[in-house]
Amino acid sequence: MGTPEFSLPTLHKLYKSDHNVQLVVTQPDRPKGRGRESTPSPVKQFALEKKIPILQPKKCTSREVVKTLGELNSDVFI
Repeated sequence: MGTPEFSLPTLHKLYKSDHNVQLVVTQPDRPKGRGRESTPSPVKQFALEKKIPILQPKKCTSREVVKTLGELNSDVFI
């Protein structure tokens, strides 16, 4: 599950390439700052801007994730 900001250059290059980015899987939004407001990760913000579907499971091994990824019929997961 890519979430840290260092994931952004790779995601950006994939998005700009001939590849079809079908889905972004990232961690759920986390509380930040003194107000502990729920804040999306940089990866989620990028996906929202580019209108890429987002999946934010608590665990990557959940049935929901396995089912969703299987339905995509993708060649590669990064």
